Amino acid sequence: MQPDDSVQEGDRDEELRLIAYTGPQAPAYLDLWSMRADLLFVIEACDRLESYRAASDESDPIVWKALWHAAVVSYGRAFTSGKSHGGGRTPRLKATALINRLDPEMRALHDVIFGERNQHIAHRVDGREAMKAIVVLAPPADQPAAVDLFIHGAHVAGGGRAGALRALVQRLVDEMNTIGTAAKRSILDEVNENDLAGAYTVARPASDGVLINVEFVDDTTPHQRT
Repeated sequence: MQPDDSVQEGDRDEELRLIAYTGPQAPAYLDLWSMRADLLFVIEACDRLESYRAASDESDPIVWKALWHAAVVSYGRAFTSGKSHGGGRTPRLKATALINRLDPEMRALHDVIFGERNQHIAHRVDGREAMKAIVVLAPPADQPAAVDLFIHGAHVAGGGRAGALRALVQRLVDEMNTIGTAAKRSILDEVNENDLAGAYTVARPASDGVLINVEFVDDTTPHQRT
């Protein structure tokens, strides 16, 4: 089961009850799910770019640029630091170990994409974004004169790397799925070690769509959090 799999409505919903898990493993699990969601979007964007390429449809450069930028920004966001989804001052889960396990070719691509995100898309500091004012001179046979002026920019949209980026992201997502499955099992084991009778007294039916935060303290008695 993948990190974002959940019991769907209709699956014994007359029996199921829901509580929100807020235990010590929650921040890392939520961060993993968030990172995975960003990477799944990257896969979808790359698939769309590859479908355009297969159809030789380059008629709308705005779509190409928008999809590639969205993919690169989402890829970079999956690995940025910040506050954890667990709240408080808990730092966000880092995927350094996943990156360090990549083969040299994929690690090099990661560095290129991350660099493009930082220097080419998110911030205008890369040389490829440099613009120049170009003066157009009259033909040599005419009276020497400057006849026009235009702006030249060497902006590059990197959609040609969509296939390689997709393969890299799929590798990372596969590892996250394995980690997420183990983390999910560990959380369920942790919860099942407690006396759940109290949790059932505050839990709401799944069909209500209402989650009650329950905290298990040292005496293993579940307490409703306000």
